[in-house]
Amino acid sequence: MNVLLFTILVWLGGVAAGLLGSLTGLGGGVVIIPLLTLVFGVDIHYALGASLISVIATSSGAASAYVREGRYATLPTSRCPRKSLSFVPTIRCTAKT
Repeated sequence: MNVLLFTILVWLGGVAAGLLGSLTGLGGGVVIIPLLTLVFGVDIHYALGASLISVIATSSGAASAYVREGRYATLPTSRCPRKSLSFVPTIRCTAKT
């Protein structure tokens, strides 16, 4: 399989994973990691890394959009849940609606 065909097939698989994820509420990694490993024969470490990179990119984009819109609230760390990262002095615990 050449690189162009592989890229097109992975892109189509990503579109299908995104569609299935948006319809079911599951993350796309539930579909894309088995697709990469079982169908395309990609090493599991590379498949997990690709999924992690996409999650980081998506989360960073969403977080920057929330900050840009001002849709976050800063609370004192004493009011944060006990299991949160309360050692970070400027933690964001809730979001404005």
